Amino acid sequence: MGPRAGQKICPRVARAIESLATGALRFPLYDEVYRGLRRKRSGQHHIYYLAFKGRVEVLNVIHVQRDPGLHLKAETWPDRSEQ
Repeated sequence: MGPRAGQKICPRVARAIESLATGALRFPLYDEVYRGLRRKRSGQHHIYYLAFKGRVEVLNVIHVQRDPGLHLKAETWPDRSEQ
């Protein structure tokens, strides 16, 4: 993927992330991976995030053909007990 492709993808993913401000809870939970983890698809990418009261934390954006297990490192994520 070249720079022009990135210029098209980034705004689309950014808009998808912005849309989570009003609809974060409508996307499925992936509690078996990490409690509270959710995923939204945007084109050829998945946005992995946590939804809290009043905010959303995006943990990673991964191409749909990638193995999320290689890119989602739960040990680096926030401690949910503090939320």
